[in-house]
Amino acid sequence: MRPPRGVLASETRVESNRQLSWAAKPTWCYAMCHIGEARYVRDYIIWVRFNDGAEGEVDLSGELDGEVFEPLRDLKAFKSFRVEPELGTVVWENGADLAPGFLYENMTVLA
Repeated sequence: MRPPRGVLASETRVESNRQLSWAAKPTWCYAMCHIGEARYVRDYIIWVRFNDGAEGEVDLSGELDGEVFEPLRDLKAFKSFRVEPELGTVVWENGADLAPGFLYENMTVLA
């Protein structure tokens, strides 16, 4: 069963006299969601659309640490991402990629 959009890890609900708890927001996404479209917005912000129709912006400015991600602090390198259909996520020329579930969790949905 797929949890409803927006369920937080700390939230629970009751269904048919049993309590369901989602381990992560959203748990199903780590196994089933993928990015169908992505584009550069500004600075270190990308816009993504997922296979469930959810879309929004993800600010990655605080995520560019470590050997693989530090080179992406160069905006020219950061802008070089593309959607890799086999992985279902965004990838960069240097081999960096981010899990779709991570992007989904950190996405800001625009009104």
